[in-house]
Amino acid sequence: MKVDKLHYRKVINSAKHLEYNAIRYFQSLSDQSNLETINEELDYLIKNDVYHKIARTSRKSFLGDNILIRKNCEHDFNLLEKYTAFFNQNEI
Repeated sequence: MKVDKLHYRKVINSAKHLEYNAIRYFQSLSDQSNLETINEELDYLIKNDVYHKIARTSRKSFLGDNILIRKNCEHDFNLLEKYTAFFNQNEI
């Protein structure tokens, strides 16, 4: 999976604050829809330290303008991307 370098940095840097954002989100939560799914996915991302795993295994492309993410990390990156965008959109 090829990802733009700037987008990759944005996702990885935002993922560093994922646990803090999750705690703040659950404290202020009034909507209970999809709560169990969100909680399970966030627990997976936080407990398995997914953003470190992606940062360790990703490589620059030949020209250096893209980042290559391994096949086994694509789903994890998409999940990280989803929640970092979610928390950026819902600034608490």
